[in-house]
Amino acid sequence: MRLLIFITFLLLATTASAGLRVVTTIQPIHSITASIMQGVGKPELLIPATTSPHHFNLRPSQRRSLEHADLLIWVGAPLEGFMPRIILSLPDEVQILSLLGPDAGHHEHGHEDKDPHFWLDPIETIAVSEKIRDALIRSDAQHSAQYRHNTAALKQRLLALDAQLSEQLNPVSQKPFIVFHDAYSYLIDRYHLKQVGIVTLDEHQPPGGRHLQALRKQLKEQAIICLFTEPQFEPAIVENLIRGTSTRVQSLDPVGSDYASGPNAYFEMMQALGHNLSQCLLEQ
Repeated sequence: MRLLIFITFLLLATTASAGLRVVTTIQPIHSITASIMQGVGKPELLIPATTSPHHFNLRPSQRRSLEHADLLIWVGAPLEGFMPRIILSLPDEVQILSLLGPDAGHHEHGHEDKDPHFWLDPIETIAVSEKIRDALIRSDAQHSAQYRHNTAALKQRLLALDAQLSEQLNPVSQKPFIVFHDAYSYLIDRYHLKQVGIVTLDEHQPPGGRHLQALRKQLKEQAIICLFTEPQFEPAIVENLIRGTSTRVQSLDPVGSDYASGPNAYFEMMQALGHNLSQCLLEQ
């Protein structure tokens, strides 16, 4: 009898130590989720930060991770286009939170008309963190107090980040620039920035010659100060575009590919975005 009790205790302890299995698709959402889960557990990052979520293929081991997850947090089909068919194949026990839509059903997906890069606005990210908190509480009610406490602390960090970026980017709000792909509307709207063009209109194919000619003309005629590349995309097009112009090149990384995964990755990414924008646009 004692042996049976001891074995039962070990099984319960092992189950408890395993904790809630949470998988997030991209680095910024992983970082926010990690902040909310501090002291309880650590989420798993599905898509490496050095890989564009627009061009990602699951390995068998990653598919197995999804199948054994308690909660999957993803952005939406406009960003992770490969995910809807994956979600349809997952066991019903896997809870799904789509951050672009209501967190209703197991097979919730879509909302293709929404800009998926909402995390580039820290204030929008506060609302997103509350959705993640609520999903965690539904899946793991016994740690609800910790999730609530962590989300409240995260909100204060996000408010401080917003104040920092507002001060940093205000002097460059009227400086014209071009970005590599259409990922920055939340950042631009929040801080009143002056984006005037986009290099690639479709992440899945290179820009056409007519579009590149129009951009090159724009660079020459409108004195565009900066053109911002991204580490996940081929920069050769940009080098040809700026040849013979005074336009400077700087990098923006909207998914934080250079930072170690964890609670600080989101803040390091956003601070780098603010620094690179202001440095390039202010430089004489």
